[in-house]
Amino acid sequence: MGRWYQLLNKAKIEKLTSAVFDVLETVGIKVEDDTLLNRLREKGAMVDRDSQVVKFPAKLVEEILELQKKEQDHGEEKRRSSGGAAGIYNVAIFLYDWERKERRKATRQDLIEMIHLGDVLEKLDRVAPPLINSEIDPRIEPIESIALLVQHTRKPAGVDDIIPEQVKYIAEMGKIMNDNPAQFISSCAYFTAPLVFGERSILSMLEKLKYKIPVWIGSMATSGANAPVTLAGEVVVASAEIIGGWICVKAIDPEAKVRGYIACGSMDMKTTMASFSSPEALKQQASVFQLFQSLCGGGVMVGGRGVIDAKVPGVQAAFERAFKALALGYMVDEGKFTVGSMGYVESINTFSPVQVMIDLEIQSAMSKLSED
Repeated sequence: MGRWYQLLNKAKIEKLTSAVFDVLETVGIKVEDDTLLNRLREKGAMVDRDSQVVKFPAKLVEEILELQKKEQDHGEEKRRSSGGAAGIYNVAIFLYDWERKERRKATRQDLIEMIHLGDVLEKLDRVAPPLINSEIDPRIEPIESIALLVQHTRKPAGVDDIIPEQVKYIAEMGKIMNDNPAQFISSCAYFTAPLVFGERSILSMLEKLKYKIPVWIGSMATSGANAPVTLAGEVVVASAEIIGGWICVKAIDPEAKVRGYIACGSMDMKTTMASFSSPEALKQQASVFQLFQSLCGGGVMVGGRGVIDAKVPGVQAAFERAFKALALGYMVDEGKFTVGSMGYVESINTFSPVQVMIDLEIQSAMSKLSED
């Protein structure tokens, strides 16, 4: 097996590539923004303004893949997913109270205490606001959280899931702190599967491009729910979303840096629950990653490492975290095992300081497996 378990052979890659090209050219993606529709038409895409569906000739797809290939650094470090830095860099709605065995919405003081926890743990490389402060108006909550972050940790990271109107304020904060508008912004623009580039994601992307912030096009397609149930079908839809998104970004700013982010899941047909740590979901993510290695030398990161199904800290959470790290270590990270974002349960809806400590123990053991 070597240091990287190859899921896709040459024949599978050729079939998947052909299917991705076919979907982009005959099905297309829905783009919910008139400005972007105009730019895509100018670039040579086939645009139906009534339905907002854009279809991409093979030439456009080939051009973006070739462009991405030229931008890739083919060194070993860049080849890996690089999505597993140890830290706290997601945001949850609820805090899990271990002593009372209950979850609750987080307060300002909860947020400060959890930032302090991340700051004092030396093995964590970065700390983002781990909780949504329920005491603050959502329209300004991320801005207030960043202000608390820079006051209470030496290793601040960006916030996720911000609305377009917040981008300029957060970008200016980054410029003030470190002359870097991207300092506090997680710049992923997600598709709504299947194949819909939604208005909110587009407007947020447009705001980020004004500040020359690199954009990650993300897919969270879930097989059996909003994507085909088969592995091949899921990979094709997710890959088409990422490539279609890349073309959209370059249509606005040809000089923009753009990458892909894959965090797909699978639906349990018996319970209709979506899982982002099932064997099926992990094979889907790794297959998309490996397909892009073949198509353009990389450019796609496997994300969602902190997303597990367990609702509370404990045996299930520990198993899912370790299983996910091991699986992605072999299928994506060439023998490097990492837990990624720590402390989250219930698909990142809930944050637990107890789970942080469990995850640190798992990461410590995984690191020893990765040593030469």
